[in-house]
Formats: sequence, C-alpha cells, structure tokens
Amino acid sequence: MRSGLRNSEQHAELGEHVYKVIQALNEATFKILKVILYYVPIGIFAILAETIGKQGLETILSLGNMIVVLYIALFVQVGIYLLLLVLFKTNPIEFFKYARTPMITAFATQSSSGTLPLTLDAGKNLGLFQKAFIVLVFHWGRR
Repeated sequence: MRSGLRNSEQHAELGEHVYKVIQALNEATFKILKVILYYVPIGIFAILAETIGKQGLETILSLGNMIVVLYIALFVQVGIYLLLLVLFKTNPIEFFKYARTPMITAFATQSSSGTLPLTLDAGKNLGLFQKAFIVLVFHWGRR
C-alpha cells in the first residue's frame, strides 16, 4: 500500500521515512500486544483463584448459570425470528445473509446504536419498506 506522501516526487524521501516510522511503531505495538496476551491467562487464573478463595465456588457457578441462561435466551430469540420469517413468507437464509453483519456487530460491541448504519443498510438490501423500517429501527434501537 502506497501513501500519497510517498508517491509525491517532492516529498518521496520524507514520505519513506514517515512510512518506516509507522511500520516500526506498528511492529512494536504487535510485539507488546503479544507479550500482554501471553500473560492474560495467568491474570485471569489469578482473578478466578482470588474470587473463589474469598467468595467460594458458588459465585463462579452462579455466573456460569447466568451465561447458560443468556445463550438459551439468544437461541429462543433466533427461534422467534425464524417463526416470524416463516409466517411472513420471508426466506430465512436470505434474511440472515443480510442481517448477519449487524447481528454479529451488535453482539460483539454490545452497542445497538453503533450498528444502526449497518442495520439500515441490511434493511435497504432486503427491500424493506424504508419509512416504517427506519421508525422501527430507531425506536427500538434507542432502548
């Protein structure tokens, strides 16, 4: 990938130096991140050991139960979506093809407002009635 500064005849040398500095900083960042990620499991183990030592194993088990309930609720939600898609004679494969990106982004970022542009794009690509769709998305997306 070439930058505009490196392509310029006047600033080619300066652009090359800037590029090399950025590359070096990028490599340094990845090396530091690699070291941090190497020690993360040890830190997590230490946090778990302290929590279990102070509060007992029941605390961790109740957290595990909550996670199981969360995943059950997510599967029920997808089941309800599938039922509604079938009732409204919409192809579920086509729907999830377009809805996949906003759904994954919302799940990963835990932000509904951050996915609004992606959701609007998916709705447009699915051919949904735009005015009603925008009202519905913005109304429920703010909650």
